[in-house]
Amino acid sequence: MNKKLYSALILGFLATGLFAQEGVKFGIRVSPGINLAQIVNDSSKLKIDGLLTQAKMGIATGLMLNFGFSETAALHTGLHILNRGYKSATDVTDTADVVIATLESNQSIMAVEIPLGIRLRSPEIGTGIFITAFFGGAAELNIKNKRVYDEFDTSTATIDDLLQLETRDIKEVNLVTASFVVGAGVDWEFDWGTLVMGASYHGGLMNILNKGHQEDLNLTTILNGKLSYIALDLGYFF
Repeated sequence: MNKKLYSALILGFLATGLFAQEGVKFGIRVSPGINLAQIVNDSSKLKIDGLLTQAKMGIATGLMLNFGFSETAALHTGLHILNRGYKSATDVTDTADVVIATLESNQSIMAVEIPLGIRLRSPEIGTGIFITAFFGGAAELNIKNKRVYDEFDTSTATIDDLLQLETRDIKEVNLVTASFVVGAGVDWEFDWGTLVMGASYHGGLMNILNKGHQEDLNLTTILNGKLSYIALDLGYFF
């Protein structure tokens, strides 16, 4: 037998054996979390005076898939629906720098999230209990956007009158973004499946606010926003 073919077969059998130790696991995930936004001036990358961002609750739900290639490591991926966003408030001042109004905005973004990374698992530390860790990233396809915001009512003579408006313009956000992801938790194995409990940090790497759309609106300040979230991960592998 050709030596190269023989070597390939041996490696294939070894890889199959390692893969079988962990196998393919399919599961579901629910991850409530807190969203954190970092909004800066796009040109200077500095914080904007008078703009305050606030944390907002979000949630990710969907499917998980592990491709195990050893007893302690697996390639982890999945398909999640991610609901996230942020709140902001902008102080409007007069010529004497006195705050005359505060304009609030509440932005909600729905995305399809696809994580990809390495999931590590310790040897058994108790009856069916394992410590886990995850290192990797996630691609996000932003498919829905809603923003509720305040604006001055120009039909009145007083500046104190505000209108609450709503837009669902998907052009406000970039279609594709990405995050790096780190997490840790516990697997608890039973005869009927495995419970997953842990926490993860999803750090935004890309600007979620569409710069071209802002330029089309002739805005004087172009915003650059990165959206991150801290999640409590609850799941179940069948």
